[in-house]
Amino acid sequence: MAFDGDADRAVLVSGEGGIVDGDASKYILAMDLRQRGLLEPPLVIGTVMNNFGLERALAAEGIELERTPVGDRHVVERMREAGAQIGGEQSGHIVFPGTLIGDGAYTALRLCEVVARSGRGLAELARPVRKIPQHLVNIRTANHAAWHRRREVRDEVSRWEQRLDGSGRILVRASGTEPLVRVMVEAEDPALAREAVDAVANAIRAACGEA
Repeated sequence: MAFDGDADRAVLVSGEGGIVDGDASKYILAMDLRQRGLLEPPLVIGTVMNNFGLERALAAEGIELERTPVGDRHVVERMREAGAQIGGEQSGHIVFPGTLIGDGAYTALRLCEVVARSGRGLAELARPVRKIPQHLVNIRTANHAAWHRRREVRDEVSRWEQRLDGSGRILVRASGTEPLVRVMVEAEDPALAREAVDAVANAIRAACGEA
């Protein structure tokens, strides 16, 4: 197991050498809670950055993934509102209702507890979360906060949302710390993801300019 500098995030490595990140951790913990009758409501709070593969794995079990903006404070706020029992970010920052803060050591211990209780390894527990290929590009522009006000950009995003419906997703957001617009696409076909990212990025460059 590994932690970040202030130890509020945990990422583990399975016995097969696979990375168990925040997506896999949330799935494992949510399934354990449900099996013990403790996942009420059947809801996991994540962010817009959680992989589409997590959403599909949870949906197959009748569990909803609700997304918030990036940042643990948004996750915590929505958990309070919805009464959710588990939430967190892809980074491994997992939030539990008892504390509503991220504690990497506690997260790791909770995962170890699930392994001990179930008699199954992390790789087996996380296997249903099949990550969808992701393609990301950053566009540096002086007008990064205004991309959503440009109709031609919104139309291009909408076109790709319709094309990816059910098989992937697209996310466009302005960076909160740099003059960047981030375009991320997840799709089963990596070539399609790249095509979508390039098309939306070009629309943003044409509408907002590139610094």
